[in-house]
Amino acid sequence: MRAQYIILSLILLIANTGFAQVKRTRDAFLMGGRFDITIVAKDSLTAEQNIDTVIAEISRIEYLISDWKPETQVSRVNQNAGIRPVKVDKEVLELTERALKISELTHGAFDISFAAMEKIWKFDGTMTAMPSPEAVKKARQKVGYKNIIINKDSSTIF
Repeated sequence: MRAQYIILSLILLIANTGFAQVKRTRDAFLMGGRFDITIVAKDSLTAEQNIDTVIAEISRIEYLISDWKPETQVSRVNQNAGIRPVKVDKEVLELTERALKISELTHGAFDISFAAMEKIWKFDGTMTAMPSPEAVKKARQKVGYKNIIINKDSSTIF
C-alpha cells in the first residue's frame, strides 16, 4: 500500500509541476511506405499538433524529391534528362550535390541517375517481359552520375 501511495504522489507531483507527459502514436502512408510516428508531449493536443507537423514536413519533402509523383522537382529533372536543365529549389540542388558526392565516393555503386533504368526494368512485380535490347541501350545512355550538371548560379540540374 505504501508503494502505491508513493507512486500516486509522484504522478500528482508531476502533473502539478507541468512535467506530465502523454504519448501519442499515429501511422501514415507517406513516401510510398508506412510511417509510425510517436510523440511524447505535455498534453494530447500538443502531441497531435506535433504529429501533424511531422506529417506536413515529410509530405513537403515528398513533393520535392519523390520520383513517383510526376509533378515533383526531381521528377521534372528526370523527365528532362538529356533534354534541358530544370530549375529547382536550393534544397533540392544541395541534396543532389550530396548524392553526387556519394556517387563519386562509391565509384558509381550508388548512382543517382539510375532512375532511367527503372523506366524499363519494373522492380514492383509488374514486369511481364524482358525489355528489348534497344530499350536497354537507350536507357543506359541516360545513366551516369558523371553526366549530371549542376549550375548553382541558375539553380538548375541537367
